[in-house]
Amino acid sequence: MKLAIRSAGAITAVALLLTACAGSLQGDLYQTLYASQATLTASETVAKQYVEGSFGKPDAAVAADLKTYDAKAYAALHPLVLDAQAGESVSTMAVTTAQSYVTDFYSYLASHNVGGVK
Repeated sequence: MKLAIRSAGAITAVALLLTACAGSLQGDLYQTLYASQATLTASETVAKQYVEGSFGKPDAAVAADLKTYDAKAYAALHPLVLDAQAGESVSTMAVTTAQSYVTDFYSYLASHNVGGVK
């Protein structure tokens, strides 16, 4: 799997939905999705730079782990973002799970000091 930034349009769409749903449970979940999407985008950018050697020679095991963390986070988050864009309900459990995968990805970057992430 190739790391890529896939989320700029999704961030905009989810941000627009936040305005319409502010104060509701779905609005709160959409806001969590928006924050998770922003974190995923930032993490993917740093991971991509690492894999491409922007920070020196990448460790092959770390690069493989980054791709795995990215794939898990994206797979959990992307369908929820699509649901939010369509104005559909998302479950608290699904959003929490996606947020957890994004946090795991970000934490892995930080624990391996990739790109200065802390």
